[in-house]
Amino acid sequence: MTELRIAPAFSGAASSATPPARPPLRRRIVRLVFIALVLYAAYLTIMYRAQDSMIFVVQRVPEAQATLPPPPGFERVMIDGPDGLHHESWFFAAPGASAEHPAPVVIFFHGNADMIDWLADRARDYTALGCSTLLVEYPGYRVNRGKPSEQSTVEQGVRAVELMRARAGVDANRIVLHGMSLGTGVAAQVAARTGPAALVLDSPFTSVASFAAAYLVPPSIVKHPFRTDRVLASLSCPILIIHGTRDTIIPIEQGRTLATLNPRTTMVELDAGHLDLDRVPEAYWGPIRQFLAKAGVVSGAN
Repeated sequence: MTELRIAPAFSGAASSATPPARPPLRRRIVRLVFIALVLYAAYLTIMYRAQDSMIFVVQRVPEAQATLPPPPGFERVMIDGPDGLHHESWFFAAPGASAEHPAPVVIFFHGNADMIDWLADRARDYTALGCSTLLVEYPGYRVNRGKPSEQSTVEQGVRAVELMRARAGVDANRIVLHGMSLGTGVAAQVAARTGPAALVLDSPFTSVASFAAAYLVPPSIVKHPFRTDRVLASLSCPILIIHGTRDTIIPIEQGRTLATLNPRTTMVELDAGHLDLDRVPEAYWGPIRQFLAKAGVVSGAN
């Protein structure tokens, strides 16, 4: 005899699976914080590795131009770098400069995305003040081998000063350092180690590390901090700071801050941005001429 069994009536409430309990709020917060920290650590790693190319926007010339001579009036000068390599720079002699009549020299340090090829006019303009000019090219830039860094660019600058002090036709007591943008960080560090007759800073920053907060990174991971704010007060030479009031790359507040650090500083503010300080030549060169004359570098009649 077949046994007939009747299944119990379906009950949705009884048969549905019980949903898993959500983890406690504290555990979820800890998990989110952990994920955020992992992502931030990855971001810091990327920024740490990328900062070399962000700080030094290396400019190179085509291989076909690498062996061409410098422009008329310029002399190719090779500087022995700290890396054991020979780095090319350009020298422009002031008219009439000789061993019997040495002239002052301006050693010029350019910005992070510049190249000495684009600064020939600066050298020629300085001759109007009676100065020779050395346009320093950084390791890794233009045709130079090597790698730019705070250490290599500053060491290059120190050796440039030593080379000029030993050069016939250069007055070793009238050496001026002129930095522009990133070059102000190089020039200030070189000045602290060599004691020039004067220092000119175009659009200077307090330090590269001061920009770290804008990228949400701690200053401690900046490999090339260029702490101008830490060396300017120790300088015994007169200092000229020229900054544009409309500078959106390096705010003028940074130049103003630096101007307060050393009583020998003269601050000139121009209605300009970051790259056009000399767009009105007299507004730019007039203060430089007065500054160098007051510092005893050039004659006041120039």
